[in-house]
Amino acid sequence: MRAQVISQIAALVAPNGTLLVITRHRDANTIPDGPPWALSDAELSQFLELGLTEVQCDRFIEGEQTKIEQYRLEYCRTRTPGGWEEQQ
Repeated sequence: MRAQVISQIAALVAPNGTLLVITRHRDANTIPDGPPWALSDAELSQFLELGLTEVQCDRFIEGEQTKIEQYRLEYCRTRTPGGWEEQQ
């Protein structure tokens, strides 16, 4: 289900559009628990597989007592020599 949600979010990005993802990060071996629902590196890489390009990734730590790793990622849908990248 998470892969379907990521796919639907990526599909909303227009040609030359931008997607901003702000998420908690989790290790791939950690069972998703939330909300908020943290994303793993494998889940974040799905945006790339769906035709988006990572423009910037900022990692930051939130919290004073419990340290929570978070990411702020910017993706864009870029133009290819043959036209706009197709949705998968």
